[in-house]
Amino acid sequence: MPHFMIYIKANLQHVQSFRPSENARYCLTLTSGVDERENIWLDPKELVEAPGGRSETNLIIRFEGAKKPATVDIIGGDIIAEYTENDNGQWVAIQAFECRGCEITKYSAQDDWIVISESGQEFVEEIMLNDDWCDYDEDADVSPEITDFETKVEKYNPIKKGGKKAKAGKRK
Repeated sequence: MPHFMIYIKANLQHVQSFRPSENARYCLTLTSGVDERENIWLDPKELVEAPGGRSETNLIIRFEGAKKPATVDIIGGDIIAEYTENDNGQWVAIQAFECRGCEITKYSAQDDWIVISESGQEFVEEIMLNDDWCDYDEDADVSPEITDFETKVEKYNPIKKGGKKAKAGKRK
């Protein structure tokens, strides 16, 4: 089962950090063979019974021509990653997923974010990073800005217990 990681990158000015809000959901593009689905929303707080009834999963989706439904699970529980001024202009992992029967090909940052300015002021209202964002920090008399926001999704090998990376390939 493949694992995928969402990464973000941005340029910050007068911003200490930003992170997804506590109620953030993930807007994903999923593919299974030739069938692709866009704008699939995954809510980390929602769990549904997985096929077979043995466990729970965050998302179940059926693709055309597939024998079984696909599932997507968030790895790491309620971890909310933070992008800091030290990360400025660098790729930072924000969330990992485990997929069965599908792959994540795109992440669209459509939910609200929380921004902390250099003075510590918190901005929470309607912060969407699809476009550049700026506001005014009265305490510091500056305009905090987040520009050139980008996302990417990549496959990755999670670290197994004992500190070793999972091996790719066939099992014997």
